Amino acid sequence: MKNPVIAAMLDTVQIEEDKDHGGFTISPVWKNVDRPIVYGISVPVHDAALVPKIDQAMRDGAYWSHAEVKTDTAGNTYVQSSERVIGKYLEANLREIGYL
Repeated sequence: MKNPVIAAMLDTVQIEEDKDHGGFTISPVWKNVDRPIVYGISVPVHDAALVPKIDQAMRDGAYWSHAEVKTDTAGNTYVQSSERVIGKYLEANLREIGYL
């Protein structure tokens, strides 16, 4: 389910260890927008093995079903997206899109 159009919008994927709560935060960093980081997904430490799978799904554009550039009320651009992978169902969603 790779999506080259969405993948081309992505600059990189930022992975940070969450030292306060354990686990990791994975955030897409979008190209050519004023607000390149809008959100991140938290992955608990017991699901750490899924981090590389989520990273690859994001880089391939498969993580999202839709992404588009929008403008906020201050005139700044950002990417609004619809995720195929939801925290509560990480394994099932990754399997569904072909990353497990």
